Amino acid sequence: MGILYTLPEHRGKGYAKVLISTMSKRLHAQGYPVYCFIEEENETSDKLFKNLDFTQDPSHREAWFGFND
Repeated sequence: MGILYTLPEHRGKGYAKVLISTMSKRLHAQGYPVYCFIEEENETSDKLFKNLDFTQDPSHREAWFGFND
């Protein structure tokens, strides 16, 4: 799953839940592995994916690094 952003005026309406649920079921049915990376401080996304029965795998950690040219 890629980056997901919902405009503030559309948050809390369940759009992200429907989108993620539909995409993950379709991809899984086609044999694709379904996973996402959530930054540790992003509690909203963490809660959303856990509510959709995604599980956390602590052996896979991702970090973002800024690049200053």
